[in-house]
Amino acid sequence: MSPDINVLFKMRELWTYWQMLFDGKERDIKHLMKARKYAEYEDIVNKIL
Repeated sequence: MSPDINVLFKMRELWTYWQMLFDGKERDIKHLMKARKYAEYEDIVNKIL
């Protein structure tokens, strides 16, 4: 397990609240919740924003 996973778990909790602010991005947020590496997470967040 990578050390990134601890940060990702905390960010996933926040995205559960923030996801309603991004209508039409449900698919990207679903991929975000499954991210395993921080670089992958960051790419998806940049795509959402």
